[in-house]
Amino acid sequence: MNPTKSPTYCVLPWIHQNLSVNGWYKPCCNSHSRYKDVTVKNATLKEAFLGKEATSLRTQLTMGLRPEICDTCWVKEDAGVWSYRQAYNEKFKDLEPANLEPTLKYIDMKFDNVCNFQCRMCDPDSSDQIWKSIDLLNEKGLELPNHIGKYTDDDRKFDFKQTVKKDYVKEVLETIDIFKVTGGEPFLSKDFLEILDLAIERDLAKNITLMITTNASKFVKKILDKFIHFKRVEFTVSVDGAEGAYDYIRYPYSFKQWSGRMNEAIQFAKDTGMKEQNKMVLKTACVVQAYNWLNLDKLFYYMKDLGMPEWRLLERLDFDLDLNPRDSELHPRYLPDHILDLGLERFRATGHRQVEDMENFVAYHKANRQDEMEFKNHQLLTATLNFDEVRKQSYKTLDPVLVDWLDTLKT
Repeated sequence: MNPTKSPTYCVLPWIHQNLSVNGWYKPCCNSHSRYKDVTVKNATLKEAFLGKEATSLRTQLTMGLRPEICDTCWVKEDAGVWSYRQAYNEKFKDLEPANLEPTLKYIDMKFDNVCNFQCRMCDPDSSDQIWKSIDLLNEKGLELPNHIGKYTDDDRKFDFKQTVKKDYVKEVLETIDIFKVTGGEPFLSKDFLEILDLAIERDLAKNITLMITTNASKFVKKILDKFIHFKRVEFTVSVDGAEGAYDYIRYPYSFKQWSGRMNEAIQFAKDTGMKEQNKMVLKTACVVQAYNWLNLDKLFYYMKDLGMPEWRLLERLDFDLDLNPRDSELHPRYLPDHILDLGLERFRATGHRQVEDMENFVAYHKANRQDEMEFKNHQLLTATLNFDEVRKQSYKTLDPVLVDWLDTLKT
């Protein structure tokens, strides 16, 4: 059977392997589940890719089934939202393996959780700096936000910097076409920088397309100069709001600092000729959440004025509606109807290609309200006030409509 003819086909399991910061193997970085029998301790990247669980996944997708491990995409598609599966099939349609046999061409991984940000929606798996906030909250006897409340001191002791990850990458460095790295902040990872230097030293960089998710804070010459050697570099730059919304969410960085680093990267690409050669692409991504739902249009217009279309492969700016964990108090699906409607009205005016996704998202969640709404709103208020106290911030800097609603929750 030709898997590409299946209604649930996804190209990734035939070409790609993900390795999480915890040492777990997953079908892709978006999956909320993982393979149960293989970890970084007992299997290399190649062994996991060709293992029993990955093989079973490919079989199920070929048969048109919906494996539970891929439920992130099924949830999106059931809500009428464009899924990662659909996006990957479009993006990598030219990378389908010869004879439809699995061929590892693309690795996607986190080396560690080292970061320099403490974003509101983040957790210790993606930023070691979140522990600073946890410590401050605990010192003051304040309740931890739901999405980080599960973390204990045992999690703090976990060794994220497992050198074996670096060895596994070295093993496939000569054969891969795409190397995707997220974090933490990748450019703070010594192992990742060592791999980049090794690829340059071995003259392998010319064969590799880098896909890097970054906060842009390390767009400095010493780092940027490395990319001249690679076949192509595609940056996904996180930007979760414009101006005050950014400052509030992506603590302790500022929107002004972010804009400055982006301009440095753009100038570098122009000066080196990477822009003309189409060897460097900048795209931006926003994780949609309660704090920025009413700010998405402002972010869109800022990016439009910046002239970003020339830097994008497909779209100027991606809005990610799959906040993880799905029960996070910051998830926009818990916002009241009047705020969901206002945010959608503002977003419609932008004409962004994800307008239909937003419409479907709002319609689906308004029609499927959960009994836990009041509880989740209380969790949001508590997380907001407690983080404000330890970070010396104020939610009053956010959109006035959101501020007024949060004020009502206090009564």
